[in-house]
Amino acid sequence: MARTTLAAAAAFTIVLGLAGCGDDGDPSGTATTEEIRGGGLPTSTMAPDDGVPEAAVEYVEALATGTVTSIGRMAELAAPGSPAELYARYHLASARYWGGGPPSTTEVRDDEIEVCDDDLAAGEPTCTVFGAFEVDADGLLVTFSTDGSPIDDRLRAGDPAGVGTEGVSVVVLTSYLTSRGDLVVVVDVTNNRGEVIEVDDCSATYVGPDGRQVTQQCGSMLPQVQPGATTSVAYVFEQVAQGGTMTLTVFADPQGSIEMFDVQVPVP
Repeated sequence: MARTTLAAAAAFTIVLGLAGCGDDGDPSGTATTEEIRGGGLPTSTMAPDDGVPEAAVEYVEALATGTVTSIGRMAELAAPGSPAELYARYHLASARYWGGGPPSTTEVRDDEIEVCDDDLAAGEPTCTVFGAFEVDADGLLVTFSTDGSPIDDRLRAGDPAGVGTEGVSVVVLTSYLTSRGDLVVVVDVTNNRGEVIEVDDCSATYVGPDGRQVTQQCGSMLPQVQPGATTSVAYVFEQVAQGGTMTLTVFADPQGSIEMFDVQVPVP
């Protein structure tokens, strides 16, 4: 089946709201373990010295359970408009793309929670330490750190307006720099065409602020988006800095012919 370039297609860009902060958190290949647009952060206080807040325990345990349903509960335990809520949205969208993952173990230690993968085929488990919990007056989680690094510095929401062409729109939900230095960009692709489209999740590229180009870790799922539907897709780029441009491709397939166009997604 020959691929032809969509005649009217043009590259277009999405810019994440990351200006003014340095950025650096953690996907494992499945869904694991800021300044948010539209207002200030909720008022918060540090967690008491005698332990981890109840909301934080439930929040991290929901993440560690690994199912889309359990991860969906994280947002209920987070203060509206907070980094913790955005982190929950990031993991929920990632879980919908990756299909969730196997459960991880959790251990509450003084004022921290350690989460470790259960089922690595070889080598030592991969662990993430959650700490520095802050809650609001209602006891809802506002923010925290992973591996000693505040998520506020590494997690951003994209522009909800997004961009679009030829009946396809792309909105960056979140950009997250993991504590291991990998960049995860989660986008929503909406199909307003009359036929099914496929999102290429195996060959996206990212050009960092230093001009270095890298290709994503391959997903190979080629998610399909039905007419009128929206699908979340996650892209992982190893060892890059935020502030660059991501290029992804969507294929339209009207009755056997495949047409291709590019989407550029800057991540400032």
